[in-house]
This record gives sequence, structure tokens and C-alpha cells, in this order.
Amino acid sequence: MEAQPDARIEESVQRLAEARVKVSVLDRDRALREWSVLGKILRPAVADSSGRLHISDVRAGIEDQSMLALLIWDPEGAEIYAVMVAEMFEFPHKKVFDITLCAAARPGTPWHNVFRAIAHIAKTMGANQLEINGRRGWRRYLEGAVEEAAVYIVDLDAGSGEGLEGAQA
Repeated sequence: MEAQPDARIEESVQRLAEARVKVSVLDRDRALREWSVLGKILRPAVADSSGRLHISDVRAGIEDQSMLALLIWDPEGAEIYAVMVAEMFEFPHKKVFDITLCAAARPGTPWHNVFRAIAHIAKTMGANQLEINGRRGWRRYLEGAVEEAAVYIVDLDAGSGEGLEGAQA
């Protein structure tokens, strides 16, 4: 399913009263025009993705609109705080706005306010669930979030799953 922003938020910017921060959902063309900056900021997050993604996968996702780029920035100084990549997934009973990658560009990001804005954007796009894949440290910024699961990764190509090889389904 395409993660294309709908007309109500395509060009909108969510301003938060509590901090100097804006969260912008970038349309495909703008994200691609700004790719040299976005890609540079996202590289460390891609490196932490356990090999599931390459930076070229993220760019391809933005090109085919299966992924959205979100820019978190300071409206007064126009400095970038962070870049996020999101995907929208539809299940039989839920539409999930999934934050797949997040990379900070500088310290001091007002994360509490950012996640409130992202929840608003997700609801505006019709999602009824926000899923964030991240390190445990994110929990302190996600008021009302429940840690539902832990992610265990076995890299079968690296030989770390050797004890699982004899298992039968």
C-alpha cells in the first residue's frame, strides 16, 4: 500500500506551542530534491537496522511512495533536528503508521513534542495505531505507549543461528 500523504497534510506543517519544532511530511518530489541531506542524516539509522535496509532501499521507498520522509526542524533557525521514515500498513482491523527509521541530526530535539505531532499526523492520515521501532531509550518520550514486544534478531548469514538449523517446522 502506498504511504502517500493525503491532501489535508501534504503541504501542512504541524506547529507545536510548547517548543520551537515543526514536523513536516515531505512529498515525494521534495524528499527526492533534498535526498543528499536526508540520506546523509539517515545513514546511521540505516546502519543500526541490523542489515534489513540499505540507504538505497529507503530512497527507492520514497520514490515509489511506499515510505514517507518526515523532517523535524526548528522553524526559527531552519535547522534540522532529525529525519524519520514511516510506512503505512493496513491489516484487517488496524491501519498502522510505522516509524521505521529515525536519525537525529543534532542534540536537543524536543522528542516529547515531536511524538505528539507524529501521532496527530498519523491520525490525520487515517491510522488508528502508531508503531515505533527503536531502542529502549525511546520509551521515556512516548507518553502512553506500551512496550508490546521485544525484537530478537538472528543473523543466519553470519552463522549466529547455527543452533536453529536442525529445527523443523
